[in-house]
Amino acid sequence: MERRVDDIIAAGEPWTDPAFQPNSKSILDSKIDVSNRNIAKNTWKRASEIYEQTAVFSGGIEPNDI
Repeated sequence: MERRVDDIIAAGEPWTDPAFQPNSKSILDSKIDVSNRNIAKNTWKRASEIYEQTAVFSGGIEPNDI
């Protein structure tokens, strides 16, 4: 897995976590019926699709960053 991440980063491709796919199954309890709720209409976007400049960590990583 680590090698795959390094290859994606080196290629300049955006990373998508296979365990946290951009769909409602990643954030909703499968036992809850959401068919009549607006949650299904939500669109997943990367921060870079919303903001011009993005940074997960800037100026190093501190305990309060998480």
